[in-house]
Amino acid sequence: MAEIAWLDCPYGNVNDPYPGQCELYTDTNSNQICDHSEPPLSPMKSFVLWASFVVVALYFLHWYLSHKTTIGKRFKFLSRVWFRYFWNLVLLLSFIPAAVSGVLWVFGVTSFDFNLWHNKAGIIFTIVVALHLLKRFRHILNFPRW
Repeated sequence: MAEIAWLDCPYGNVNDPYPGQCELYTDTNSNQICDHSEPPLSPMKSFVLWASFVVVALYFLHWYLSHKTTIGKRFKFLSRVWFRYFWNLVLLLSFIPAAVSGVLWVFGVTSFDFNLWHNKAGIIFTIVVALHLLKRFRHILNFPRW
């Protein structure tokens, strides 16, 4: 199996574009960048995978404990009401930093790494919105048509 990214350029180049500065130019993934000069995996891609897994796992574990077991009747924070409250709160708390950093970014306020926090909050927001819409999908399909 061919490597997608190696970061073992003998000249120390990073993201060396086609045709490349040396005779070792190799492009197995057809992205017009020498594979020897590409970083192995961006931290944002790694964050997307981990955030997706953790948020979805926590959501379904919380849903199972609050809807399918009797634990929700014994512990207030695992009741159905608290399930809805908690995930709506996560939805709001992930929307606020994404929205605020996006607006500040548009107006040129860059004293802080808005790109990083905007992207991370936006990813969590998107995952929770997808779960929110999936849960309400049957209500969306039964929406009255005028």
